[in-house]
Amino acid sequence: PAGGTVAAACDGEALTQLFRRFSAVLGEALGSAGEPEALKEAEFRAGMEPGCVLVDLGCPLPLGLLSDWLGAGGGGAADRFADLLYLGLAGEGVSLCFRDGETGQFWHCDTGTLAETLTARLEDSEGTPAYLAFEDPALRGAAPYTVVLETLPEKHVISAAAVREQSDPEALMEALGLNSYVASSYYDADGTLVLMDGGRTLRIGPDGSVSYRNAAAAPRAGGILSAVSDACRMAQRTLGACGGDAEVLLAGVTRGESSWTVQFDYAVDGVPLRISGQSAGTVTVGSGGVLRAALHLRRYTRLEERERLLPMPRAAAIAASRGKSPALVYADSGDRVECVWIYE
Repeated sequence: PAGGTVAAACDGEALTQLFRRFSAVLGEALGSAGEPEALKEAEFRAGMEPGCVLVDLGCPLPLGLLSDWLGAGGGGAADRFADLLYLGLAGEGVSLCFRDGETGQFWHCDTGTLAETLTARLEDSEGTPAYLAFEDPALRGAAPYTVVLETLPEKHVISAAAVREQSDPEALMEALGLNSYVASSYYDADGTLVLMDGGRTLRIGPDGSVSYRNAAAAPRAGGILSAVSDACRMAQRTLGACGGDAEVLLAGVTRGESSWTVQFDYAVDGVPLRISGQSAGTVTVGSGGVLRAALHLRRYTRLEERERLLPMPRAAAIAASRGKSPALVYADSGDRVECVWIYE
């Protein structure tokens, strides 16, 4: 409300601490939100000015899923997908405004949250000084809601390794529903271990790649909450169990004709990892459970050495000159991992 802007990004600990300050009020606002009303983009930006907390979700996610995870459930916007949202002060109340990540349309919902509740959290928040790209004319070519941090922490150098040798086939089988007592197995010529149990087939490659197919599961699409929850549990028991100093991030949710597909990335210190340009895992879920999955099992170790990065304002300027936006990632090429700016 005083006019300053602070943010947390590219820093897992700082981001977690800042988000925790707003998670309860965000859940309350989502759960009490009324029916969405369309906004023009100018109105969306104007709604930030009295004071707001902006959340970049990183990918389009159903707001009902976020609401359920925050313990609120429901709300008038539960079936909408958003990639960007904010809670803004609006008189004595709080507005929920968001951008539909699939269509780009902006929306507004009244909520049951009181302005004084949000104001108290805004006034006590700490973070890194920041601004939005649309506030700087020099960044006109970048995505307008790119959050530009004035300073970035140095990032750890990390090492990576495939985990075929360290992985536990029985644990993978259990995570994916195969019975280790009755499953048959053999090795392909390239060293891939193939395990089969009924209609389920699990392949574990020598490079840590894992593929799974369940021909017996029903392909009908069930509810999104159960589908994404099933996918997340499986990802944590496979990718998460092997990741070392990396955590597993939800990176996308899409609906097919008869299933939901959920993507995951590894991340270290809040910075996503790109494994030769691919996601760490893709899981497809139907009403009968996980239908298929493709995983890259990698173990990451945080080293004491740190990398110095190009300042984000300079990275944003380069991105804007190309009509793109900057993203900080750990690029894992297989032989080495490097913390770099990419332009998307």
